[in-house]
Amino acid sequence: VLYETFARSSWSVALLTQIVACQCGIGGIVNKVLSWKGWIVLSRLTFAVYLLHYIIIQSYVAQLRHPFFYKPDYEIAILISVPGNVVCCRCCSFTFVEQPLAFIERITYRR
Repeated sequence: VLYETFARSSWSVALLTQIVACQCGIGGIVNKVLSWKGWIVLSRLTFAVYLLHYIIIQSYVAQLRHPFFYKPDYEIAILISVPGNVVCCRCCSFTFVEQPLAFIERITYRR
């Protein structure tokens, strides 16, 4: 009972302490790991995949011609094709939308 009482609040306090330490410059190796520039690219990728995933699953469901019953081969096909399509759509949106807009923004707001 004691663990359930204090688990969430103590976790929040621990995260707050680490965030404050990183902001003050005394975070140590945690600050270096969390400040790595690769996280920016990964965060953009995962956020876009999060946004696109629902749309692609809904398109699969909308194209069903009869009720969905569990079939192992169909489940495997969905588990492979949905993430593949999501990553493909993300790469296309990055190439044809995000990069050109970033280029235009760089030209427009050059200082």
